[in-house]
Amino acid sequence: MYARLRHFFLTIYNRMQVKPSSQPIIVSIPICHSDDTESARASRRQLMETIYSVLFDMNAPAVCAIDQDLPLKL
Repeated sequence: MYARLRHFFLTIYNRMQVKPSSQPIIVSIPICHSDDTESARASRRQLMETIYSVLFDMNAPAVCAIDQDLPLKL
């Protein structure tokens, strides 16, 4: 998963012609990962940890991964 995410983010940065170290990034975790089973939570957690790892290895100054499934608190 690490290699695929790294390739994905490198492609985005290259197409935008931006250095990863020049911009913070916000990533949204899709709702399709929203099952409330233990394995689904573990999968979401692993995905978020891998995203953080990839982006920090690419020297992103800040990363915010948001789970779309979290309820909005008013």
